[in-house]
Amino acid sequence: MKDLKSTGIITNDLTGYIAGVMFLSLAPFIIMLFIDIISSSVGKRITILVALIVSVTLLLSYFAYQMWNPLIQEKCLEYIRYENLVKVFVEHIQRQARGNLFKDGRPDINVLKGLFTKADKDRSNSITLTELEELVNQLESGKVKVDSNFALSTLSRIFDKNGDERINEEEFIEGCKKLIRESKGDSTSIKKYFDEVVKAYTEGQQKEVVKIQELMPRVLTQIQNQAIESEGLLKDDGSPNIEAIKRLFHKLDDDQNSYLTPSELEKLTENVKIREAHLDHQGSIEEIIKDFDQNKDNKIDENEFLDGVKYWLRNAKRSTEELQDKMIWGEVDKFLDEAKREKHKRFDYSLVLKGAFCKSVLQVILGTAILTLCADPLMDNIIRLANAIGMPSFFLSFIIVPLAINARTAITAISLLSSTSQQSSTTSSLTFSEIYVRVILNNIMGMSTVLFVLYAKDLTWEYSVEVLTSMVVCAVTGLFAFVRTTYPLWTCIIAFLLYPISLVLLYLFH
Repeated sequence: MKDLKSTGIITNDLTGYIAGVMFLSLAPFIIMLFIDIISSSVGKRITILVALIVSVTLLLSYFAYQMWNPLIQEKCLEYIRYENLVKVFVEHIQRQARGNLFKDGRPDINVLKGLFTKADKDRSNSITLTELEELVNQLESGKVKVDSNFALSTLSRIFDKNGDERINEEEFIEGCKKLIRESKGDSTSIKKYFDEVVKAYTEGQQKEVVKIQELMPRVLTQIQNQAIESEGLLKDDGSPNIEAIKRLFHKLDDDQNSYLTPSELEKLTENVKIREAHLDHQGSIEEIIKDFDQNKDNKIDENEFLDGVKYWLRNAKRSTEELQDKMIWGEVDKFLDEAKREKHKRFDYSLVLKGAFCKSVLQVILGTAILTLCADPLMDNIIRLANAIGMPSFFLSFIIVPLAINARTAITAISLLSSTSQQSSTTSSLTFSEIYVRVILNNIMGMSTVLFVLYAKDLTWEYSVEVLTSMVVCAVTGLFAFVRTTYPLWTCIIAFLLYPISLVLLYLFH
């Protein structure tokens, strides 16, 4: 009983604010509860219209608020930035461990101890903030740019549990294990949301900065320039142009003996600016032979040349993707830092004129239209499926389908929260904020769609039980999260019971 009260997680005040917004999204639900006490058909139709107006107004207000004061959007981006730091840190320790980080599916403690010893430069059996800062600087050498200040403050909070500004071996191992657990959570939906939010800030800059000449090796650029008949090494779909590479091989093969010798390969480097690249000419030829000559006979046949060029093209493509990731994450950090410094800055109306804004509006309208058109056929198919397999349609509609849709989000949230200590509220706050935002949009988008269909087709309202049940669950969680920031362990028992209780109520009322 003591653990039920003393242990749990902590969120910040902003998370409670988002929970309050979630509670306000229940306004059209409350209006629709009065429809059962209205006897006249005109009165019921007016009630549906009023609820529809309120629901659409809330939806537009939510979008407008995000434009003028993107508080929730910043919270989502902060969540993404934290996920990025976890990913980069785990990849870094995997590289340091030379692929031997795990043993029998679990982190190898001996390897983590070795990493601790390597980070402990002064051999004091503890990692100081200066040594942790050196570790953070090593993260920046990876493919994704990391904000040093954010990474240092976050990692020190995760590792330094007692707050003495020194990380002992036990704290380091526990912190690494925590980050590894979090990195195993699913981030596909997060990455997808990130792409949608940040693309508007980076799309133009990528076109200006990312150039193939800066990413490919100088010799590969020279190969590209020598491709005959103005054909490139890549097709329009991004795949290697095999025929062009083969024709280039025969062009370089002066004696037509189906082999390229070191002297023939020199033509690839004759126009490359070796001095600017600080490369040795002979060393460059040796590097090409090393990458291309698979059987080590000091000559390159057609297949070896083809495989070598394809290998270089893959590396060039990976370098492009890495640079783009680095640019984009830099924009995320810049966006968040500017948002924190200029919280009260007025909204930039020029953003409204950008194509990204119009595209987002059209996507919302299109998504709503698709949801409206597909809702009825979807329910018909669910009922037919239930009849075909001999299962109650209620069980399929309210248990199987919701679990299938939300299982990934639930597993990720549980994975993150289970590794969050009471002293660190960052992960828990961001996780709950992400869930509350989804509930807000589901409430107002779903209700707007249903009410629009009912009003447009003059249908009868028959969903009071479902609305009442959903409203009770959202109201309980929303009010609780709004009035307090501490979640003792006993609250999870109530949270888990809310879902089966709501299903029982639905089943009984139906």
